[in-house]
Amino acid sequence: LEKSLPLLHALIFLLPEKAQFLLERAQVYKTQGALNDAYKDFRKYLSFTEIKNLSQELKTSLYELQTQLSFNKAKQETNPDLKLLH
Repeated sequence: LEKSLPLLHALIFLLPEKAQFLLERAQVYKTQGALNDAYKDFRKYLSFTEIKNLSQELKTSLYELQTQLSFNKAKQETNPDLKLLH
């Protein structure tokens, strides 16, 4: 998956109308732990479609991502010293 990231960047740049590549890159980002980047790609993808059109698997993935981002934000707010470590 990690090796596919440069190819996905190029495809999104060359074929912006192919929103499917945004989902694929979001999944790669998510597996790499780049949660903010993954969320940005999901949001871009959702500008082309509605959330009701997502497969159950993608809805679950998006929900997990939102939950993890919320958890990370709450953890940083309760312990501001964690921001220094990132």
